[in-house]
Amino acid sequence: MPWGAGRRAASLNFCQGIGSSPIQSTVEHWRQAWHVARGGDRPEPGRAIWDMILGLERGEVSVFWVAATNPVVSLPDLERTKRALRNSPFTICQDAYFPTETTEFSHLVLPAAPWGEKTGVMTNSERVVTLCSRFRPALGQAKADWEIFAEVGRRLGYEAQFQAQTAAAVFDEFVALTGDRLCDMSGMSHARLLQGRCNGPCLRSKRRQPRPNGLTSDCIPTIDFSRRRGGPDFRIFMPKVWRNRRIRTTRLC
Repeated sequence: MPWGAGRRAASLNFCQGIGSSPIQSTVEHWRQAWHVARGGDRPEPGRAIWDMILGLERGEVSVFWVAATNPVVSLPDLERTKRALRNSPFTICQDAYFPTETTEFSHLVLPAAPWGEKTGVMTNSERVVTLCSRFRPALGQAKADWEIFAEVGRRLGYEAQFQAQTAAAVFDEFVALTGDRLCDMSGMSHARLLQGRCNGPCLRSKRRQPRPNGLTSDCIPTIDFSRRRGGPDFRIFMPKVWRNRRIRTTRLC
């Protein structure tokens, strides 16, 4: 899975900082950070997207909240997906674009700000973390995704857990949760990223060291991919039906 997605718990079986499945120790770590009483959490993982569709078919899902994606286009078996959405008691579509194929099945549409109208952090495939500041205010009633989630959380009675008022405060809470984990980002903040991009992991306890490419990094040493002749070894993997065909390759390094 992408390093950025995994460290943000974008997959239901990962926790912040690439934790494992939400085992009891991880749940306890989050409970203390978010001031949640025992018994107020779910020890089992949530549903994957197709499990949600099956849950809509069986009447087991009462609210289906879609944010920044378009399942009516991206999921397999689109006709079955559409039938499931027609069976949904309440579907929320949160998107920067309107209309979309999914908004046609939604009971409520929440306008989200696109990337240029909100401040956030981006991680690329090389683990380079960059602060992306907004260059214009959001139009109309649009809000950043975190603002929408926070407002709903407060209205549900979780004011103590959703006190952040800025994107920087949300990021501070996130990096604190990654401390001492595989993708430790505890040394990062919006203020630090304003000075330049950083590579992750970035530990709060280590000194920032300059790198030849101009970036700054507190990276934990990882595998050395260098070879005797210099450069990594790129190999092409292909299905058996293609193996007898001639292909042109280019040496990248």
